[in-house]
Amino acid sequence: MKGRAWTTLHRLADSRVLRLYLVCTALAIAASAVMGLSAWTVLLPLGLALALLADGIARPASGWLYPTVTHGPRDGACVALSFDDGPDPEVTPAVLDALAAHGARATFFTIGRSLSAQPLLAQRIVRDGHELGNHSWNHSRVQNLYRGRRQLIEIGRGAEAVRAVVPGDGPPLYRPPMGLQSPVMAAVARRLGLTVVAWSLHSHDTRGHDAAWIARRVLQRVKAGDIVLMHDGHDRPGSHRPDCAHALPLILDGLRRKGLRSVTVSELIARQAPSAATSWRARVWAGLIAHPLRKALAACLIAAGFFLGYFLLLHHPLRPVTWMPVTALDRWITFQPAALWIYVSLWLYVALPPGLLTDRRELRDHHVAMILLSLAGMAVFLVWPTASPVSAIDWMAYPPFGPVIDADAPGNALPSLHAAFAVFSAMALDRLLRRFGAPRWPRLLNALWASAIVYSTLATRQHVAVDAAAGALLGAVAAALLARWSAAPDHVDASARSPGNAAALPAISLAEINRRFYDPLWRDARLVAPERFNTWPLVRLLAQGAGRRLEVAPGLRPRLPVLGTQFVEISAPAVTCLRNNGADAQIGSIETLPFPDAHFDLVCALDIVEHVEDDDGALAELARVAAPGAAVLLSVPLHAAQWTAFDEFVGHRRRYEPDALRVQLRRHGLDVEQSAVYGMQPKSSWLLDVGMWFLVHRRRRAMWWYNRVFMPLGLHFQSPLEMVPGLIDQADVAEIILLCRKPCAA
Repeated sequence: MKGRAWTTLHRLADSRVLRLYLVCTALAIAASAVMGLSAWTVLLPLGLALALLADGIARPASGWLYPTVTHGPRDGACVALSFDDGPDPEVTPAVLDALAAHGARATFFTIGRSLSAQPLLAQRIVRDGHELGNHSWNHSRVQNLYRGRRQLIEIGRGAEAVRAVVPGDGPPLYRPPMGLQSPVMAAVARRLGLTVVAWSLHSHDTRGHDAAWIARRVLQRVKAGDIVLMHDGHDRPGSHRPDCAHALPLILDGLRRKGLRSVTVSELIARQAPSAATSWRARVWAGLIAHPLRKALAACLIAAGFFLGYFLLLHHPLRPVTWMPVTALDRWITFQPAALWIYVSLWLYVALPPGLLTDRRELRDHHVAMILLSLAGMAVFLVWPTASPVSAIDWMAYPPFGPVIDADAPGNALPSLHAAFAVFSAMALDRLLRRFGAPRWPRLLNALWASAIVYSTLATRQHVAVDAAAGALLGAVAAALLARWSAAPDHVDASARSPGNAAALPAISLAEINRRFYDPLWRDARLVAPERFNTWPLVRLLAQGAGRRLEVAPGLRPRLPVLGTQFVEISAPAVTCLRNNGADAQIGSIETLPFPDAHFDLVCALDIVEHVEDDDGALAELARVAAPGAAVLLSVPLHAAQWTAFDEFVGHRRRYEPDALRVQLRRHGLDVEQSAVYGMQPKSSWLLDVGMWFLVHRRRRAMWWYNRVFMPLGLHFQSPLEMVPGLIDQADVAEIILLCRKPCAA
């Protein structure tokens, strides 16, 4: 129950729902503080939150719960016709005929079970140049009420049905049943990285109207960029919706007269998708509109916590206050009332760097750095209270800044947090502008603004030069640490974080990625005996009749007996350790095994074929060295929809779809006899995020904890293998182990 509650809490925290209610709660508190506690100050923000939540659930085009595509660019000459709930053998062929006659392309959001039941029709859709999208597996009308795991299965199985027809790297476009969303669906979509598509024009072809009425409705309302919803199938088996097929020729004729042409949804939205050549202005705008609720809430909470601690230390110093010295620079810079505007502009300036971020992890890192910077300054105030010399300025003569500045001056002087945050924000913003490819003038403007803010601390007599210098140094150190610590994708675009894009990483081969990860891991690890793994009962039976055994890429976790087995491993530290433990090990690659044909009676290659560029070549090598009748033990990760950042980090090249895997193995002469769920998958993406952060930023410490703590615990709590005949195929299974057999020669 505790784990389930934690998972639910994490999903809520990862959703827009909790952020929405936190913002509304903050509004209620602020309104109550200003106008007094009343029913209005509480119920109005609550009512706003409920209205926005209802809009997100009930209106398909709403993006409150999850970003949703509703239309393409309005300045073109294209629309996207989309067909839901098919394919239907009684309706879809007529739809395809009409599209072909007019040279139009469309997107079919198919129900997974219907698509799997009509393979020939599915192939024709693709062959005619149309696009397949995911409309879930069953199209349940109560899918919004499903819990996360069941939502994941529905969406995952629907995606697999599409990928069985059209192989691809990422998840296909997804349209929820009836277009409705829920907080749980949004969390699942975020986990899978889905592109959710709704529509901007509903044809109402499900309401029993005739073809002329449907065509007239569409043509009267359609405009460039629209995504039009139609139905070529029905979610209830045995029911049909032929109206769209009758109306479609009329609609296509009308679109041609209007100068519009029909393309797929992906083609339509690709016309406005940012490319590698996206201007820096577009990237700035994309950052400004990303995560507005998260940014607003974080700004409110950080500012509230800062001022609470700041004024508490200001009015209640724990030690005698030290007055800071006046230097020649302070005497040279005169009091300048106009600098007050620049001084207060800091509160806008500090919001710019986080305001331009789109990556949530990077945004989190920036906010954490701001908090740590504040705490560092306050720690100095706590142990060494300081103050600037009192000026004879009547601040009340300078509204509206005077009262605030008068309350602030002259305490908490060194370091100047005003200067610290100005320099910190300047360095963070310059880093972003360089990443965006901005020209020199905005970067120069950024430097001038920050310098002006630091100068204003002296020109408004809020600080002396020593305070400003110490604050600038503190801010520079914090910004440098943030640049080193942040999880920002400075050199790897987010689009590369998917299977199939691993090969696009420049100048670093998968073999090198694997070495970089595994060499440090095995260098500080100890050999784990095969008997400690849950594979041992199976291996012991297989090894009894196998005179010659081979294990490829065992690392320091061999599954076959150490003595009497030949090992091939790419990592030199692992080979050295294996040899020190009496093993016959050599450095080599699965793609070129240094052994004769039909040499081994038992071949083991766990967690390896997903790491190589040419997995067909690797499987061919395993089959080559296996003798007729030999057992081949493999393990592979399943389902591209379950790709995570960890796959990319450890050098995975792909995840496999079960049907395609079975065909691939058979092509290399390997028949699947048995399979089982395998591996230890984290039940929370939060745990994966934490582990990934430590692997990226604290790798040596993470490797130590893995080898000394988590690996022994995993061995202790691992479940026995439950082998079943054939190839297991479940949407929620992330990794499997396979017992294959090379057929005996006839």
